[in-house]
Amino acid sequence: MTKVGRIIYEEKIAYGKEVEEMQIEKVVSGVVSYWKSKAGSMLDAVEQVMAIYGYEENEAKRKVEQYW
Repeated sequence: MTKVGRIIYEEKIAYGKEVEEMQIEKVVSGVVSYWKSKAGSMLDAVEQVMAIYGYEENEAKRKVEQYW
């Protein structure tokens, strides 16, 4: 692979990761909004995020706390 080809490939990978992260943040925000509207607890939202993305509890908690 040429240097230019490798740079383009790495940029595509970085862009894909960025898009994925934006989608994850959008879903987490929605989950938090849902549980808040239902007078649910933050733990409910954490459990939902863990189920959707397979995160460990600490990672899910960190994501949820951003929007709570």
